[in-house]
Amino acid sequence: MEMEFRPLWVDDVFDDVSADKALRELETEREEIDRIRAIAKAQKDEIDARVQLAEERYNRRVLPIKERLADYMGKVSCKETKTRKTYQLLSGKLVQKKAYQKLVPDKKALAEYLQESGQADYIKFTLEPAWGEYKKRLKIVGSAVIDTDTGEVVPGVTVEDVPEEITWEE
Repeated sequence: MEMEFRPLWVDDVFDDVSADKALRELETEREEIDRIRAIAKAQKDEIDARVQLAEERYNRRVLPIKERLADYMGKVSCKETKTRKTYQLLSGKLVQKKAYQKLVPDKKALAEYLQESGQADYIKFTLEPAWGEYKKRLKIVGSAVIDTDTGEVVPGVTVEDVPEEITWEE
């Protein structure tokens, strides 16, 4: 909602008295905006604190339930794919995402490597690796990332272990 600007006074500034009046008006307006900001900050801090408490409560309650659901999924016959297990219930579907290793590129270092090694086809015009295409050539060997076409260890890409996770879908 945009408010229409209406000055409290409309006189021109034409002498010391009117200039002084204009300065007082500026100070009044600055004080008002400072007051409004202080109110907003106090309310925002209160809202942030409430959200943090709600998140902490949620996490305290959800973690034990997720652990029990993970145990339960280990006891029942789940549909299983390469990346997840699912189990359909009346209220929704339990989904257990399997742990995996995720390639994490350092885009600048990777782009430099691709350029220096004559693989500029995998570099976007903005000197950013064509990650979606290039990562298909990569293989994790231990904690190293190998380019399967060249056999070289690829600098600028690390391996991150992603733990399994229980989620649900409606």
